[in-house]
Amino acid sequence: AGIQQNFAYSWTDTENTLTGLRLARRPEHIINWRAEHSWNKVSAFVTIDYQSNTYQGEYAVNEYLGGFTLWGLGASYTVSPALTLRAKVDNLFDKDYYTSDGYTTAGTNFGLSVSYTPQ
Repeated sequence: AGIQQNFAYSWTDTENTLTGLRLARRPEHIINWRAEHSWNKVSAFVTIDYQSNTYQGEYAVNEYLGGFTLWGLGASYTVSPALTLRAKVDNLFDKDYYTSDGYTTAGTNFGLSVSYTPQ
């Protein structure tokens, strides 16, 4: 159907072999998925990024942080073989999430870029 997809899954053994406890701030599961479709000079994509819960350490205020899923959207327009315009939105649904106890993360954010490659 003209849709290109990329899927990546990472599994990390988060057990400290000396203590038997989980290693701090390391998610056991990470999944990334991206689907993109192109029409002539325009392409659009959607992304989904998932991270499982993480152990923060015995001295952290929150010993465990929950897993989360983030969505993103983007598009590009090829003006010429040398010039491409891009726009994207990350954390589309403004998910509150944390990767490390006590440190905030970005809410919904937008990006615009221009790529120029001299021919």
